[in-house]
Amino acid sequence: MSLGRIVANVVSMLRARRRQGAAAAGGTRGRPAGVAGDAKRLQQALLNYAVNAVKFTEAGSVTLRTSCLSEEVDSVLVRFEVQDTGIGIAAETLPRLFCAFEQADSSTTRSHGGSGLAH
Repeated sequence: MSLGRIVANVVSMLRARRRQGAAAAGGTRGRPAGVAGDAKRLQQALLNYAVNAVKFTEAGSVTLRTSCLSEEVDSVLVRFEVQDTGIGIAAETLPRLFCAFEQADSSTTRSHGGSGLAH
């Protein structure tokens, strides 16, 4: 599986979906050789994070990055990042962000829609 190709696919989909002036970009650093995995599911996960970033970025940019942190004979550690210039997340919300079925804004009047569910 090619991480560079996956990032390029996600960036291409973001550009097709982008709202207003939000620009999308991507890049890979230290590409590992011969990564095995489920490219379709990885792409879907990255797309979910990136689409969420676009949703909260009315203007500015959304950047997707991968970097190879370490590579051994039988394993690789890759970091995936989605960075945006959107509205951000309140500091008190960050500890709950990756808990099961949590939303940063669970009010019925939230303006950005979506399920906001993590699992």
